[in-house]
Amino acid sequence: MAIIADKYYNLLDYSQQFAENGDLVAVADVLAKANPMFPESHLKIIDYNRVVKDLNGLSKEAFLKALEEDFDLEPIRSEAKNPTGLHNFSMYLDGKWYSLTAKAGRYDDSDPIGVLDVTI
Repeated sequence: MAIIADKYYNLLDYSQQFAENGDLVAVADVLAKANPMFPESHLKIIDYNRVVKDLNGLSKEAFLKALEEDFDLEPIRSEAKNPTGLHNFSMYLDGKWYSLTAKAGRYDDSDPIGVLDVTI
């Protein structure tokens, strides 16, 4: 489901106004517009990439060692650089690609926001 926030809140205001006037058909119409459904073939979840500008004075080796506290780290081929699943990231450092998978405890499975990769 895709919702544009600005439009969503405008439609929510309209639906509340219609509901106050007892126009349930208009409310249903507004909610249908706020919650469009698309076939899976029309959706693509793109990689959420991050950029590290510098290593904050760390050497490459020290940086990789620090990452290993929170991630399982392994070198990968450049062709396999896209993340392979939940809590998996790809990193390009000094001409090489690495796969990083967050270790258990680095995210909260019981929190719908805390489990998202963007919070790691």
